[in-house]
Amino acid sequence: MRYVIDIDDFSLIFTQAALFFGIYLLFFKRYIYSLLDPLFIYVFTLSFSSVLVVNTLGVTQGEFAVHFFLCHSFFFLGFALTSYKFQVSKTTPTILSSSFPDYYIFRIILYLLLALYFFANMALFYTTGFALLADDPSRAKVENPEIGFAILTQINIGVGSFLFTGLIFLLFSKPKYSDVVLLIIVIFLSSLSGAKGALIYIAVIIGFITNQPLFKQNNKIRLIIRFITPIVLLLAASLPFLIYRKEVGGLEESLINYVTRLLMGADSTLYFYQPVNEQYFAQYHFWDYPAYLFNGILSFLRIVPGIEANGNVMIRNIINNYNAIVAGPNTPYYIEGQIYFGYYGAFIYSAFVGTIYAYSRYNFFNKQFSSAFSFVLTACIANHLSAIPMELTFGVFCAFLTCFFTLPVYFFVNFILRSKVKWKVKKSNFSINWLRSRKTN
Repeated sequence: MRYVIDIDDFSLIFTQAALFFGIYLLFFKRYIYSLLDPLFIYVFTLSFSSVLVVNTLGVTQGEFAVHFFLCHSFFFLGFALTSYKFQVSKTTPTILSSSFPDYYIFRIILYLLLALYFFANMALFYTTGFALLADDPSRAKVENPEIGFAILTQINIGVGSFLFTGLIFLLFSKPKYSDVVLLIIVIFLSSLSGAKGALIYIAVIIGFITNQPLFKQNNKIRLIIRFITPIVLLLAASLPFLIYRKEVGGLEESLINYVTRLLMGADSTLYFYQPVNEQYFAQYHFWDYPAYLFNGILSFLRIVPGIEANGNVMIRNIINNYNAIVAGPNTPYYIEGQIYFGYYGAFIYSAFVGTIYAYSRYNFFNKQFSSAFSFVLTACIANHLSAIPMELTFGVFCAFLTCFFTLPVYFFVNFILRSKVKWKVKKSNFSINWLRSRKTN
């Protein structure tokens, strides 16, 4: 594949991206609730991805460039039809109460998960070190899970997201000064892992929670969000640049890497359409898809062997080295669909992914909650599923990790507290019966 895009020509790149952004925004604007909406981030990144595709596939393999844009059209069709049916873009006007009866239990659960998260990160620090403090943070972030510490990364994903959401939820409902301190600690540890999108993730969670009807009617919260949104977005956009600056040193090189990262939202197209990968993935069919979709969960539970991500396989096929540690691209729906369902089947698959994405938003924004734990858990799952346009398998696996690590703690705490209450009731009944027997005698 011939590359005709000049990465140094910032004016051309940003002009084309602005044009695509304007077009996509016309379609998605009515469904975007704020700049902190994952859907807005999807539109923003899709704009730069489109620039890459137009200047690569659009020049050398036009039919696949057309396929790229048709898949996005079907994704929008599935999203829009589902949104219309379930009225995703509208929230119930009822003013709800954010006072839940399980705040005490929820805080205990949160503190136990915080302890697990802290010890997991300390174990990571003493064994491999924090990725952000390494000479090459991006490489260290990839290598640490590969050398036997994947479980620590999985704890960070599953528990970390719940802690972010839970602490932000408490700050907007029943805040304590300790909640601010704990949130800063979690943000700090997450950033040390080398995750360039850590602050963006936090920003998205803030937007998710504050646009749920439970909090949306609160004018004070709306003013706070209006004030902190530009600050959070600025910090979130700066973190990747600072990491690149640490890796390459020079300002110009850092800026080039930053722009490259924006363009590489569609980097899977650069690898998938190479002849060696087209030939390799031709062996897959639609009946292989369920095993691939749930392999992350089943292999985590040691039920089946793990399958290497398709993006990693693409890189290995090209470099012809199956022993090196690689970090391949994500495989979005327009690539996954073509792998398992063919050129035309990918259109239906894209609409299916759009439908799932829209429904996950509807389920959170239109649901009335009876407990703090269910609110935070549902917010986490919905937020994880907002990653499915990037890679469906990744979003599903992250949602599973959150449930896997949080639900046992939830049941354990409830069991202990209920057992304690029952013991107190039995003790009280015994005392009453004993006093009655004394009076009778």
